[in-house]
Amino acid sequence: MTIVDEYFGVYQVDVQNLTELDERVKQVQALGQREGITFFWRGQSDASWGLHSLLHRKISESEDIPIENLLDGKVIPFERRLMNASREWIRPGVGARLATVDLFARLQHYGVPTRFIDFTKNYRIALYFSVVHKPQQDGRIIIAAARGGVPDDKFRESFGVPWQLRSDTKPEDWSSTLFALDDQADFVRITRQEGVFLIGGTPSTSPRCLLPDGTNLRAHEVRACMSIPLRLHSWSQAEAALEGKHPRGKHVKVASGLTLRIPADAKRGLRGELEDQYGLTMSALFPDPEGFRQHSKDVRRLLRSYEPVQATAGRRRR
Repeated sequence: MTIVDEYFGVYQVDVQNLTELDERVKQVQALGQREGITFFWRGQSDASWGLHSLLHRKISESEDIPIENLLDGKVIPFERRLMNASREWIRPGVGARLATVDLFARLQHYGVPTRFIDFTKNYRIALYFSVVHKPQQDGRIIIAAARGGVPDDKFRESFGVPWQLRSDTKPEDWSSTLFALDDQADFVRITRQEGVFLIGGTPSTSPRCLLPDGTNLRAHEVRACMSIPLRLHSWSQAEAALEGKHPRGKHVKVASGLTLRIPADAKRGLRGELEDQYGLTMSALFPDPEGFRQHSKDVRRLLRSYEPVQATAGRRRR
């Protein structure tokens, strides 16, 4: 068992059908209302995966650095290189107008690795992404509380790497808080997916993640599980919130999270229900040419069957 399996596994509850999911959603909503926080949802088709940005994963792979050893001191130089290279590549008129947060948001849409992680406001869409692939593997939903917007105007308007500037304001905000960016309405797929980006500092000494036996995960073990400062909680607080209770326990606040596991044997039925009752399909969620290229069965069939054909016309006989 990996540390990812251990950490997520001890906080997860299983969801087998939409009725069970709806009940858990009511609990999350009640908890959010009680604490004055907003939760966002992410679906992953394999429950054994951690919660890492594409940038962290790609740096780990390309530089042969274990992902648990990646701190912001190693990540930010790559971000700076991507920022500078993309500004030179994109038409000057466009690149010059985009502050770094907006620039990285656009790059994320086109598959360029950034530290941004895709979440959604819609729990059914998160469920769909957890069941649409890998039918033989358990899926996972991760629910995270995040603060809307960015820390301040200085952060938002920066043309440098804005999180590199946190040392002159409140660095603890960056290392212990999650921020949700949801103003990318000019991308139709983001509108359809009700998408947001969650960003935050790579965990160093915060958050202090606990196993139920009271054992603290060490900082590198936290980074092995995730690249954002998220601390999982048991479902007891959410269950109590729906009942109007406020039991003693760890306070649930921004950067707190919950998780659900979707057993593999429930995936097919749940996907069918989501498609039939709510119209959730890949074409509905990715209604653009890039989505067609990535997810259309017809395109995949053509690409699988493609073999280079050696031209013979015009050859001289010998």
